[in-house]
Amino acid sequence: MKKYFLLVIAAIVFLSSCRKEEPNVIYPINYYSGSDISQIPDGGTGYISNVDMSGQGNMVNVGNTTVIISGNVKMDALTVNSKVVVTEGAVLTLNNQIQVSGGAELIVLGKVVTPVLTQNSSLYLDGGEITVTNKYTISGGATLYIQNSVVHVDQMVVIGGIQAIQNSYTESTNVYSVIESIGTKYLNRAGGTVVCGPVLFTNNNDQGASGASQTDVTSSVLSSKPNIRTLYNLSAGSVFYKYSDVCTPLMVFPEY
Repeated sequence: MKKYFLLVIAAIVFLSSCRKEEPNVIYPINYYSGSDISQIPDGGTGYISNVDMSGQGNMVNVGNTTVIISGNVKMDALTVNSKVVVTEGAVLTLNNQIQVSGGAELIVLGKVVTPVLTQNSSLYLDGGEITVTNKYTISGGATLYIQNSVVHVDQMVVIGGIQAIQNSYTESTNVYSVIESIGTKYLNRAGGTVVCGPVLFTNNNDQGASGASQTDVTSSVLSSKPNIRTLYNLSAGSVFYKYSDVCTPLMVFPEY
């Protein structure tokens, strides 16, 4: 009996020593993985990766939950009520729209493609790309925080603000972000709005009431950043304009 017991102990030690460890994987409380993000428990985090959720209607990120998207994910529509992160290298494609509710956060480190984007709160575009094939609205009180990124948009309405990071590093390395007008190339910036920092527009036909002037900076941009068109997959021959707002740009990108 004693010999048998010692053999069992030895087997357990051997199997334990062969178990693959994952010291860098920290699963959050209430970890959830599935396709119905509304089922993420309160305070929990859900992971969505490489799934086509078309035909399931609007996906709702409920309050006090986080959704992390990786790989290629497709949805009909998405409502962000808390926090959604599109990770680096991920591609999120919407058939209809994304809506970012007041107090919520949409963080884009990868790529998003959608017909409609309605932003009622904070959107952080950090080294990412957003393509809006119809209308992108930044509502009053909302801010697009952008660095090293590009937005391709058919119709853009700015009632809130746009903040790009500007400091000694961005100035010395000529780090720009670009908002490219595509399709109908409609731009409407309301009065009282702020566009601050090194963000370039390819459209100077502002239909809004802001009264803010734009300066053609194409020559200086191409001189300092000759690869900017290919870097951001812009149309050949794109011309660059910059608003001349009197503002204090952010020195560092906000934490998200």
